[in-house]
Amino acid sequence: DEIFSHRSDFGSREREGGMSQTPVLFYIDDEPHNLVVFEAACPDDWKVHVYESPIVALEKLDQLRPNVIISDQRMPGMTGVQFLEVAKKILPDAVRIIVTGYSDEDLVVESVRKAQIFDYIKKPWEVDDLLASLTRALDFQRAESEARRLQVELVLRESELRETNGLLMNAMRD
Repeated sequence: DEIFSHRSDFGSREREGGMSQTPVLFYIDDEPHNLVVFEAACPDDWKVHVYESPIVALEKLDQLRPNVIISDQRMPGMTGVQFLEVAKKILPDAVRIIVTGYSDEDLVVESVRKAQIFDYIKKPWEVDDLLASLTRALDFQRAESEARRLQVELVLRESELRETNGLLMNAMRD
C-alpha cells in the first residue's frame, strides 16, 4: 500500500485560464527511511505519494496521474528501470527519474534507452540538488504539456482556416 500521501493546496501555481495545478509526484523505494526523507524534502504544495512496492505504485499510476515518477533502481522483484519502463507505457507524459546509490554508467545508458528517463539522482542526495532536479522535471513536464496543448490548438485553427478559405473560394465563384 501507499506509505504516505501528503497534500497541501497552499501555494499551488496558477495556470493560464485560472486553473491551479498542484504537482503530483510518485517516489518508489523499498527502504522506508528514504521515503520519509524524500517526502520531508518536498515543498508542502506538492502532492507526494510514496510507495515501498513498485507493483502497488503501478496500480495507482492511472488513477493519480503523477507529473513526475521517481524510482530507486535496486528493489526486490523489479528494478527501477523495469518499473519506469512499465510506467512509461501506462503514463507516457509523466517525467521519469531514476535514483541509485551506485555509480553505474551502464545503468544510466539503459535507463535513457529503455525508460527514457529525464534525470539520474545519486544517493545519498543533497536536498537542494534533489529539489532542483524535481523542479526541472516539473518545469519540463509543464512545458511539454503546454506544447501538446498548443499543437492541438494549431491543428484546430488550421482546420477552421481551411474551412473558411473553402467558403470564401466558393463565394467568389458564385
